[in-house]
Amino acid sequence: MPIIQSAKKRVKVTKTKTEANAKRKKDIKFLEKDFNRTIAENNVEEATKFFRQLEKKYHQFSEINLFHKNKAARKIAQYQKMLNSVAK
Repeated sequence: MPIIQSAKKRVKVTKTKTEANAKRKKDIKFLEKDFNRTIAENNVEEATKFFRQLEKKYHQFSEINLFHKNKAARKIAQYQKMLNSVAK
């Protein structure tokens, strides 16, 4: 357990940020599940809607360093490829 006041504060801040990041990652996972479900159903309109949301979230979260920028770009490219295969 930390003794110094600033170390105590850092523990609180770290806990708060960890919880926020876990919620953000959970939101991404739900969007991915919805996107994959609509791809499996060949529902292009819904899949496009979920893709736009996924793209936005990955860009936002890469800006705050939740994901590396290259990981975000790679995931967006994978989902775009999946969407294009269903749209044909």
